[in-house]
Amino acid sequence: MTKKDKKTSDVWRPDVYICNDCNHRFDKAEYIKVEDDGLVFQRTVCPKCKSESIRVSSWSEEDFQK
Repeated sequence: MTKKDKKTSDVWRPDVYICNDCNHRFDKAEYIKVEDDGLVFQRTVCPKCKSESIRVSSWSEEDFQK
């Protein structure tokens, strides 16, 4: 059995996060822990306003060349 070679394109990471509330653009998100019914969740938040309402934006070289 041979191991599959892992490419960096196999791991998707956003280029930038954008806050839907304050429109702040940032490349490193802040994380908070929220407990719900005894389960702990890690949530991504805007470092400026602490909103959980964020979107991601990314592009790949393959998309750019199309």
